[in-house]
Amino acid sequence: MLLALYSGYALLGSALSLWLLLNAQTWVGRGLALAGFLFVPLPLLLARWYRYREKSSALALALTVILIAGFLLAVFLAAPTGNPGPQSPVRHRFLSEGGFCRYCPANLIPEMEQVNLGFLLMPYLDPYLTREQARRVSTVTLDHYRELEANPDFRELGSVMGRAYRGLLGQRADAGHYYLYVPHNPTGEPLPALIFLHGAASSFSPR
Repeated sequence: MLLALYSGYALLGSALSLWLLLNAQTWVGRGLALAGFLFVPLPLLLARWYRYREKSSALALALTVILIAGFLLAVFLAAPTGNPGPQSPVRHRFLSEGGFCRYCPANLIPEMEQVNLGFLLMPYLDPYLTREQARRVSTVTLDHYRELEANPDFRELGSVMGRAYRGLLGQRADAGHYYLYVPHNPTGEPLPALIFLHGAASSFSPR
């Protein structure tokens, strides 16, 4: 029974890690892929050390744990703060309780990686979205995310995708959040206003 459970865990973990390694868009994504590969043998290393108490097993287990812990620490230290700084033209705005969560998983993992994985999964969950449509839309979407990632203000803004995930799980997600972008306007002339209403973890379909 345990062998069957571990085999399923190892197969799923290895497949997901391999996909992420080949398709990662950021250093965090590539690090997650490597950490995933390290997690696969971790139960075996722990079981071997517990049974035989070999120095080699203890060394391999300790090295694996140190590598995983080091990567997780780097991710925590590099997590966007949600506050780009006083000169940034873009800001979070929260109209109710529960502001920006820096150390939530949805912010620790770059939104670009989450969306990229979404394009892989949604054709299997949404009957109106084909794999070809997902591929075309992902090409355009990821290009936009790369531009955002290259901009320090938008990169430090982080992600509030956690609110969308709460909505998917049936929890309250109408927390009144929006982004406010006010471009630099040295002339002081009135600027037009643009309001964009986006979805909340809805279909990726280009409908």
